Amino acid sequence: MSNENCPSFDNPPVIETALSIQFDELSNFKTTHFGMFYETVKDRFPIVVDKSRLAPVKEYFPRIPQMQGIRFRSNEGGPERVWYKEPDNGSKMLQIQPDRYVFNWCRKDLEEYPRYETYLPVCLNEFKSFSDWAAKNDLGEIKPNLCEVTYINRLYTKDGENLSDYFGTVFTGLEWKTSDGWLRQPPENASFNRVFVIGDMQGRLYVEAGFAVDSDGQDFILLKITARVNINKTDELKESMDLAHLWVVKGFASLTSDQIQKERWKRSKP
Repeated sequence: MSNENCPSFDNPPVIETALSIQFDELSNFKTTHFGMFYETVKDRFPIVVDKSRLAPVKEYFPRIPQMQGIRFRSNEGGPERVWYKEPDNGSKMLQIQPDRYVFNWCRKDLEEYPRYETYLPVCLNEFKSFSDWAAKNDLGEIKPNLCEVTYINRLYTKDGENLSDYFGTVFTGLEWKTSDGWLRQPPENASFNRVFVIGDMQGRLYVEAGFAVDSDGQDFILLKITARVNINKTDELKESMDLAHLWVVKGFASLTSDQIQKERWKRSKP
């Protein structure tokens, strides 16, 4: 799939991205394999952080209702998840667990956002190295079943601009109105969650937005957009990643004000 018609921004508000590939569980993966894999990446990702495991996901159609209540972990006592990070001034990171690989970028200082077309090949090359390592160590073939693209954005107001007013302006389809005028508008705080079906039931787009405060005490709107696409064949991996990325970026453009895109984020195409 081509991303030629994907919107482009010269000053995008994105601060973090994650390209994730979920695959069938490697049943022979043990905790010691985290250390063995570290030996292959320590020259690039020398910092190691232990994390709890991410739950497996699948986009079902029609949607299967999620019942609230106690959730038992099927991998209790098994391998969890490890972050492999660049040195402290680095912005890239790998995440590995027995059924998932994630390639992250997180903005450092005034670092320019690396374009998807630039870092996707890096992600896929690292994934191939992991797949080859898994095969070499008798862990089995990596069989992707879902990919996920996440963009996290910080939307800041201008000087003197009210955050609630900005929330109602920056997002399309919102209007601060009540039926009788009794509730004062805009609200003191606001958030929303939206879910959209991708294409012909190929996956879903998840959108979350709400108020947040940065380390300097400045208020902003945190906007997280995630596209999940089911993968049926391994050779569909890049095409599925491109589809997920397309929906994240076009979803961002569709959900936000055209005027603000041009004035603040310098939308350049199309």
